[in-house]
Amino acid sequence: MQVDEVPFSELQLHGKATVARLQSTRGQSLLIRRRDGDNLVLTTAERAGRDREVSSVAMRVLATLLSRDRNAQDSISGAITDVFPWAVFLPPEDLRRFVDELAETLRAADALDNPNPLAQSIAAWRNTAEAHADPAVAAQLSTDTGDDHGTVPAPAA
Repeated sequence: MQVDEVPFSELQLHGKATVARLQSTRGQSLLIRRRDGDNLVLTTAERAGRDREVSSVAMRVLATLLSRDRNAQDSISGAITDVFPWAVFLPPEDLRRFVDELAETLRAADALDNPNPLAQSIAAWRNTAEAHADPAVAAQLSTDTGDDHGTVPAPAA
């Protein structure tokens, strides 16, 4: 989908015209480019609500499939490497844990209406896969030196 772009100054100086431009895109979105910060997306509340509902339904369906049906889990585990190609580097038991955690986190992130925990979980598993992909790092991480340095103290407030 092509998204129209406008500079932030156009929104400031010509707000009504910018909103009219949004309406001419059939309620899609406008990308507001900023020089001094993250770009913004201008959309209608109706569109944002529809997007959120579709995302929520997809997350709940996938989480339910992942957690209820072991056969579906096996099928989805195979598909996971299509969606996350780096997952091929995860050992089988880690791949299973990734799928389990993905289901839990999908459900929880949807309940919070916050995708950040899901993004963090995926990033953590990608880092784990990256460690497994490097034989030297994997060997170093899997070596038990027997040195236990005790409990790590809580950070200072």
